[in-house]
Amino acid sequence: MFGTLRTLLALNVVLLHIFNIPNLGNSSVSVFFLLSGFLMTLIMKEKYNYNLSGFKFFWINRILRLYPIYYVIIILTVILLILFPEARTHPKSYLPNSFSEWIPNLTLIYPDF
Repeated sequence: MFGTLRTLLALNVVLLHIFNIPNLGNSSVSVFFLLSGFLMTLIMKEKYNYNLSGFKFFWINRILRLYPIYYVIIILTVILLILFPEARTHPKSYLPNSFSEWIPNLTLIYPDF
């Protein structure tokens, strides 16, 4: 039930971007975040509990769910940027130049010193 509602809300946001329907999309974003916060709290309470081992189990599951596809996307992006160097003309589209630039991109940890 919640999955269907979240899907409908996400589709409303897509409609906002395609057809510029601001009220529908903006309200959907708010409801989506509200529902997601409720579901995350429910999952943390029922599945992981609020203790050290529960938080550890939560983060292990999260890393195993997010990082594999993230690394696939990084590899595909690097391949595409090598094959199509003209895409690197956009200021946000570039390959890191040094090891210190690669580490935050590979770990998803971006310290702001």
